[in-house]
Amino acid sequence: MPKLVTIQPHLGVEELEQRYRQCSDLVESRHYQIIWLLAPKRKQQQK
Repeated sequence: MPKLVTIQPHLGVEELEQRYRQCSDLVESRHYQIIWLLAPKRKQQQK
């Protein structure tokens, strides 16, 4: 069974996207991309 990922609301979706696009480190960039892509689902689950 896959691990559940919990995203804390420290950064907004727009800020995550900005950090993903501006990051020069490849690994860090991909981490931001994953969180950025999952963040809208977190908002839908909170409703």
